[in-house]
Amino acid sequence: SSEEPPTSYTYPPIPPALSRHSQLFFLFQTCVLEAAIMNGHHRTVVDIDIGKSPFPSQDSPTYRIHIHNFESLRYSVESPKFTCFGHRWTAYINPEGISSEGLQTVAFILTRCDEEDDDSSDSDSDDSVDSSELEVRFSVSVRDLDGKILKKRRRSHNFTNWVDEKGWDKFIDRADIIGPSNNVLRDGTLTFELQMKSLRKKNAPCQPFVPVNPLSENIKALFLDEKTADVLFAVQKENGGEITNFYAHRLVLQACARDLAAFCDSSHDLTPISIPRVDPHVFKLLLFYVYGGTISTADWKQHSKELIDAADLYGVVNLKLEAEARFVQCTTVTIHDVVELLVYANSKQCAHLKEVLMDFIVRNKNDVLKQVASLRNIPESSTMFTDLLAAMARGDKANNGSDEELDTMRVGELRRKLHDSGLDVDGSREVLIARLQEKSKKANKKRKRASQDAVVEIE
Repeated sequence: SSEEPPTSYTYPPIPPALSRHSQLFFLFQTCVLEAAIMNGHHRTVVDIDIGKSPFPSQDSPTYRIHIHNFESLRYSVESPKFTCFGHRWTAYINPEGISSEGLQTVAFILTRCDEEDDDSSDSDSDDSVDSSELEVRFSVSVRDLDGKILKKRRRSHNFTNWVDEKGWDKFIDRADIIGPSNNVLRDGTLTFELQMKSLRKKNAPCQPFVPVNPLSENIKALFLDEKTADVLFAVQKENGGEITNFYAHRLVLQACARDLAAFCDSSHDLTPISIPRVDPHVFKLLLFYVYGGTISTADWKQHSKELIDAADLYGVVNLKLEAEARFVQCTTVTIHDVVELLVYANSKQCAHLKEVLMDFIVRNKNDVLKQVASLRNIPESSTMFTDLLAAMARGDKANNGSDEELDTMRVGELRRKLHDSGLDVDGSREVLIARLQEKSKKANKKRKRASQDAVVEIE
């Protein structure tokens, strides 16, 4: 049983030699000490203002973001969403970035994410704004356990979109945090202090309220709507369990899940279409995503791998990529399961997961080599060797700010380039690179042809 906190606390006498201001500060410190004692091991710190503060908390709030078990963290994490100035925000922290000198760094990115939480009901009504633009000055700092600021950086940014981000890819060196001699981690927890201040003018003209385009919400409202549906899926649990029916619409499927829509070509008049090899709940999540829904964090944690399988089977590429990213985020790779995960990533063409595993193998090559027997389970593949070489090249090559070659470029950047060009972003690393190379060849031929036509016109 936990120790009962004290029910009272005897205040020490205020030294008479102190000035009135110092006496008030002494009393405030004593109140904070009592709050810490009364709460046992959970220390509570409350800010108390005497008189009107020149910097009200609603104008310049400070948030403390705690990353627990930081030293063992290997992948990017996202903070819970919070509300400030009438908008929703989150912080992304990458614990293992690479600086230009080849040192490991910690990244901090502040993201405005209104689009993901438009229905948030806990926004500050006094600070809410109708305009999509919001200029914010924010600072981020890390202190040591003595309260001394170890690193502090600040910047201003005009967040112009409902989803916009700004921060530092190389906020602080990881070596300045890890280790007891640095005196930074408290019980393995790293704390960032984020202070935000809105730069919008107090007397700014009133902005008109313009509702967002309702199309996405209207399509989402059609999810499982039996009255308007023209497709019926029948999904049965494994081992001959209960059958669950899901109503859908051909037009939505043809636009967002073409492989799933192909199942409906031979079906008419709501004839049930049997869906094999998918759990009913997972299929419901897939269908909800197709209709524009957002999958909850709990479902991602529990079903991310099953969603990769279902999305890969029915060609819902965006869902597959997001499920892959969530699976990587929720999975701790070890020496004992790296081969099993590598075989899985190769079978599903999960290029990002495969890249993470290759980086793990390069970092832990001596321990991996001891698992010689398990390495024989890796299927023969020409891509395995090239992926491993790419991981080794990334580890040896310091990022000097110049453009990376396609052969060593991260999968995320390859996919981004393909997406910006309107090309398919699914497939192995080799497939992604081949698509970009083909696009480059076509562009070069087009430029050469245009140049030849220009020469003919001049002649």
